[in-house]
Amino acid sequence: MNSIYSDQSVPPDDAKVVTLMLDVSGSMKDHWQTMLLVVGALLLNSNIDSSIVDWELPALEGRTALIDVVQKMIVMPAVVGNVIWFVSDGEENCFIGKFFNSKMYPKDDSVEYLAMDAPEMDFSLDYNRDTLENKAARNRDFVKYMQACGIKLMLVGVGENIKPMLESLVNLPNIYVGHVVSELDALGMLDVVSTLKKQSRGGVQTALIVSDVDRKRKVGKTIGKQQMELVKKLIGNIRIKGLADGTGAVAAIAAVAKMNSAVPVAGGFVPSVDTLGKTFDLVFDAFSVDEEYKMMKDFVLNLQDEILLYCALVANTAHPSVIVSGKKNNNVTELPAGLTKKSALWTKSINRLCSILSNSDHQVLVACGKTDADGTFKYNNKKCNYKASCAMYKSNYPLYTLQEFRNSARFASLPPMVLPAIP
Repeated sequence: MNSIYSDQSVPPDDAKVVTLMLDVSGSMKDHWQTMLLVVGALLLNSNIDSSIVDWELPALEGRTALIDVVQKMIVMPAVVGNVIWFVSDGEENCFIGKFFNSKMYPKDDSVEYLAMDAPEMDFSLDYNRDTLENKAARNRDFVKYMQACGIKLMLVGVGENIKPMLESLVNLPNIYVGHVVSELDALGMLDVVSTLKKQSRGGVQTALIVSDVDRKRKVGKTIGKQQMELVKKLIGNIRIKGLADGTGAVAAIAAVAKMNSAVPVAGGFVPSVDTLGKTFDLVFDAFSVDEEYKMMKDFVLNLQDEILLYCALVANTAHPSVIVSGKKNNNVTELPAGLTKKSALWTKSINRLCSILSNSDHQVLVACGKTDADGTFKYNNKKCNYKASCAMYKSNYPLYTLQEFRNSARFASLPPMVLPAIP
């Protein structure tokens, strides 16, 4: 662990200071590309001036002295009582000492240390040899220490070794944890980071936020040109001594995305709340005056709600549109009051909107062919049985963006609708 950049000046009273800590221990040699991509995702969701992101990280070596670094950081005026983002592939593995009266004391032979009524913690024990119970106890003591320091910890773990630690830290106040695998999926990284930020505003986290590996494997996509340029601009000037620079990570990400892509996204497309809002306005305004669908003009808001739910249901995997447009009770939603005799037109409207939203002008959905066999889709204690040759779509927007759009003012007059939870 190393201090990369620090500003000792006292920030304005109304400033929200966020500190970034990066694990540069030897084991991170297996995850450096993932680490830089997480950093890019963090910076992309911040108001930082990209021109100052010109860092040289030290060589990746040694062990993870997390507690020692935190002890040095908490005395800095800009850190106390604020947020720390930490990117690592493992837990603290250097500290030996006691957690006493809300402080960590390194082991020594002093009378004061020996008199402390607290068990001695040995974080230096080999991670793979220690018991899960001991690991969880140490992790909780570490979190208690962070809480006593008045710090909100946002921990993004990379690789498989850190996952047990992350799972042991769920349901604890002021700590939020996400997990990404060491695969170069830029949209997955953005999804985890953005979801983690939103989760931290809403109380205690109840489930580990994980990256969606299936996004790339099932219906992969290239990274939009504009989004790619932003990431490149942000991490392209980050160098790791003796290893690589950020442009190496960008090139590798682009190569893997292209190799695994089945449904490319047009250059310049950025799946943001603003883009989605403008698209919905354009499409549904036109639909509301379409003579063919004039009998549905009083139900445009209901259709908008229905389409948004469908986008959420297909955010990770393609499913047929019939799961929301199926006639009578053969769907996973409810018809709005007054539509019993118009169910055929309701079905036609949803199918038409899905087709419009998947064209190259809008890109909200991606057409993914047709179902190759009969099947069943279940959601919210309801199910839809569908046949082969039903049109399928997948959302171009990640689930966190859809949820943020759902929470916007435009839906204030609609009944509450809970979109599917982040897996």
